[in-house]
Amino acid sequence: MKRSLLSAMTAVAIAGCGSNSEKLIAIGGVVELDGKPVAKAAVMLHHDAGRTAYAITAEDGTFKMTTREPGDGALAGRHTVTVSLTLQEGGVQPDANNLEDYSHPIAAEKLIHVVPAIYNNPKTSPLAFVIEKPTNALKIELKGK
Repeated sequence: MKRSLLSAMTAVAIAGCGSNSEKLIAIGGVVELDGKPVAKAAVMLHHDAGRTAYAITAEDGTFKMTTREPGDGALAGRHTVTVSLTLQEGGVQPDANNLEDYSHPIAAEKLIHVVPAIYNNPKTSPLAFVIEKPTNALKIELKGK
């Protein structure tokens, strides 16, 4: 009895983690804020079924989404999109060797939202896309304050 219960619990746990057989669609594009590319922003596609794909934008604002392996894409379907880029003033600063110098205060003195905070949360982001086929032309246009 203990063995069957353990097997059943394991099966449920594995099923809840998603399947490697889920078909992913290659997705890439560009993030712009007020018409200008946004570098080093975190982009996330939140699928309605719960699976999330992510990317970090390059210097020119381009990105390729990742779910399991770099650039493998996202699930087909509707996604809420979040984009985040926050800079910190104060806190740990790099030393002359570009290493973290803990002799400086660790708590941030000020956080600057380069991308407006409305885009940081799937509950407040007005951005959504339906992914149906591969593309490298997904354009995420953000508006400043």
